[in-house]
Amino acid sequence: MKGIKYVISLSVCFFLILCFEVIYAQDSYQTEISASYSRWDDEDDNKTTQYDISAKLHFLPVNTVGHPLAEADFLERIGNVQLHVGKVESKGESIIDIEANGPLYGAALTYAKPDLPVVLQAQYAKIQLEFESPLDGDVTTDGYGVGFGYFLDKSLLAGIQYVHIETDAKIKYLTSSSETTSKTNSYALTAKFVREQSGGTAYITPAIKYLNLKQHMPPLDV
Repeated sequence: MKGIKYVISLSVCFFLILCFEVIYAQDSYQTEISASYSRWDDEDDNKTTQYDISAKLHFLPVNTVGHPLAEADFLERIGNVQLHVGKVESKGESIIDIEANGPLYGAALTYAKPDLPVVLQAQYAKIQLEFESPLDGDVTTDGYGVGFGYFLDKSLLAGIQYVHIETDAKIKYLTSSSETTSKTNSYALTAKFVREQSGGTAYITPAIKYLNLKQHMPPLDV
C-alpha cells in the first residue's frame, strides 16, 4: 500500500549534534513530510534556534520492503522535489544585547533514476533576519547550490558540491549605520555508504570534505 512518510527530528547543538528521528510509512510511499528543531549555543553565549517544516514529493513510489525506511529512497535511487519553510531566531551579547529573527524558505531538486548511476541536484535557500531594538536593520542571505553524484556501487555514492552564498546587511544603531555585502563560495567532495543489515536496519557512513570552507549552507541531501 502507498503511504506517507512522516519524520520528526530534534537537534540540540553544544558543539555536538544529537538527533532523534521517528519515521512511519507503509510498504511504499511517494510523499514525505518532516519537521525539525535545531539549536546552536557557543562559548560566547550566542544562541541560534531554527524551526523547519518541509515536504518532499518523489517522482516514483519508494519501495520500503526489505530496506531500512530512512534510506529506502537512497537505495532505490528515486528523485524528488522538496520545499521547506521555517523560522530562525538569533540572540547574542556584545556591548549591547543583539536579537534578530525572521523566516527561511527554500527548494531543492534531486534528479535520480533507478537504472542510472548518476545523481544531479540543485538547491536554493533564503533567510531574512530583522534586528530587534535597540538595533534597526536586517540581514538577507541567499544561497545557491548544485551537486553531482555517481554510484560506485549499489549503496556507495561519491559526489562533488558547489555552494554560492550572498549576504546583505543593513544595520543602524543610534546615529551610526552601515551596509555590507559579502559573497562566498564553497566546494566539497562527498561520499555516502549504506550497508543494509537484517531486520530493516542499516549502517550509514556519510562523509563531507569541504575544499574551500568559509561559509556554507547545509550539504545537499545525497
